[in-house]
Amino acid sequence: MSTKQTRSCALSLAIPPDWTPVLTALLGVGLPLVFVDKSNAELPIPKPSVLYYSWETAPSDATSTDRILADTPAELDVAPELAPAETASETDSTIREPLPIDFSTDAPLPDASSNSAADLTAPETTSQTPPASQPEEDSEPETAEPPVQVEFTPAGPSLLFDGIAPAGSGQTITDIEVRFFRRNGEIFEGHTRPSVFLREFDLEPGTPYDEVLAQQGLDRLSRMAVVRSAGIELEPAANPDEAVMVILVEERSPIVLGLYSVNPSPSALEGPFQQNPALGQGPDENTGLSADGSVRFLNLGGNDQELTLQIRGGVQVFDTELAFRDPWIGNDPTGISFNIFNQRSVQRVFAGGARDVDLPNRNTPWVHRFGGGVEVFRPVATDLTLALGVNYQQVSIHNSAFERDTFDRDQLGERLIVGSDFDELLTVQFSGELNRLDNLDRPLDGDRLRFGIDQAIPIGAASITYTRLSANYTHFLPLDLFGFAEGPRTLVFNVQAGAMFGDVPPYDAFSIEAGPLGSYAGDGLASGSRFALVAAEYRFPIINFELLRRDVNLGGAIFSGFASTLGSADDVIGEPSVSRRKPEDGFVFGLGLRADTDLGLFRLEFSINDDGASQVVLTAGEKF
Repeated sequence: MSTKQTRSCALSLAIPPDWTPVLTALLGVGLPLVFVDKSNAELPIPKPSVLYYSWETAPSDATSTDRILADTPAELDVAPELAPAETASETDSTIREPLPIDFSTDAPLPDASSNSAADLTAPETTSQTPPASQPEEDSEPETAEPPVQVEFTPAGPSLLFDGIAPAGSGQTITDIEVRFFRRNGEIFEGHTRPSVFLREFDLEPGTPYDEVLAQQGLDRLSRMAVVRSAGIELEPAANPDEAVMVILVEERSPIVLGLYSVNPSPSALEGPFQQNPALGQGPDENTGLSADGSVRFLNLGGNDQELTLQIRGGVQVFDTELAFRDPWIGNDPTGISFNIFNQRSVQRVFAGGARDVDLPNRNTPWVHRFGGGVEVFRPVATDLTLALGVNYQQVSIHNSAFERDTFDRDQLGERLIVGSDFDELLTVQFSGELNRLDNLDRPLDGDRLRFGIDQAIPIGAASITYTRLSANYTHFLPLDLFGFAEGPRTLVFNVQAGAMFGDVPPYDAFSIEAGPLGSYAGDGLASGSRFALVAAEYRFPIINFELLRRDVNLGGAIFSGFASTLGSADDVIGEPSVSRRKPEDGFVFGLGLRADTDLGLFRLEFSINDDGASQVVLTAGEKF
């Protein structure tokens, strides 16, 4: 039997530290970029994105497409070099320092004798109670600040602090201090206002130390975008029954350049980089060969406010999004976020299938979206955050990324949009996330529930109205079935479902080829007004070793998944999956290797689907 092969891979491009000419060029071509003058306390550390390289084998009558895209899980931190604090007597030898790459100056690296996390009693602290006034001392003349330095930061580095609050013995808190550390353990004055961290704790001077309250505040602190890791130290006071609570913060650099996408959750905003309650982030895109890039200003004014610019470019995609996020409005933990985006890509709903259906001019349909929105969000419990947003966007179909001509029907005469020129969408969205995972980046135990309700309000000529419900539940269960080395053994379950009532535009239908079944081989899977998905994966250790003086934990995985549109493909306006003869359900099973390194998590997997089509994929990051 004859077969055909499709090969796809991801290309990552280095991003220079000077973004001024890049932004100028973007504005010069008329992209909708605006700058607003901050990040959710529940904002997780960015997840590693996917690096996908696949060999696909399918029956000869199938139509194959480039499948998944990629970026790299590495990030670049840009920060001004501050004067080192008073040196400590020794450094913590257990802290592995990243390799600095200096692109801008020949300034020497920090001295190994500089302050470290081991010296927790150093005087470089910020106290909640003002210190007593002291006489002025002669000081050295101020010197010019060294130029900005660029540091390469791996996605999975070792952390200074474990995020676990000490037990204590009922001491009365006499003072609460904030102490800042660089990644190499050096103490410095920090970029963030201490009040930004103090407001996350329900403890104050004069009250007994409570381990539970301290841990809750520490958990909130660890989820902040500006915090890489955090801890608490209890230092003795003059009275044996009293203690000084010291909040230890390992800060991220205030400017971060990355080759990954940033998708805070929960999100009630629309956009190519926004996290959906189910089936991944943004509209389901068939991007082909592409790369992501982002620049994040994490700590505007020292207030934990965040401004993020993200770009995705490739053979079938060109997306841009600018977002501003502030986790506190005044003294209230209710946050606010704005975004504006321009998305131009080929969506899977209009690609693939056993039958090729294009535009009347034989080109592939490109979906153009331009819009923005505003949301408010609030943590209503330690592990539950809710978000409410309003979004507006215009959607049109073109035959390339920059073509002006629009199309409302394909070559078969089926509708691509609801209106005749472009569709206007005004949606009110409500979403939430219940997160009880033990670790946001590498969870081994616990569960997470994401859910959302979207309501489209009819406006414009298309007058689209629909109600969309979706949910996504993931459970991590430590389970010692088998393994061949020291390391965690975890069983992961994932269940997703959704339904739309009313008008179902094809570009907003549920695409079951996304999410855990994103590597489905062959002709792809259908899109519908309803869907259900279930997946499972068992992860186990194989061998632990060192490569280039870096620890590598090599593990294995056995996984499977099933998804279905529940017979709803013909509910979608234009019936794109029906005309392209896509299957409405699919099953996949596979085996894989998982390499957990300082540079991130990499997976090599072999999978086969229910039609007998198989593929080998190399990916970075988790699928759940």
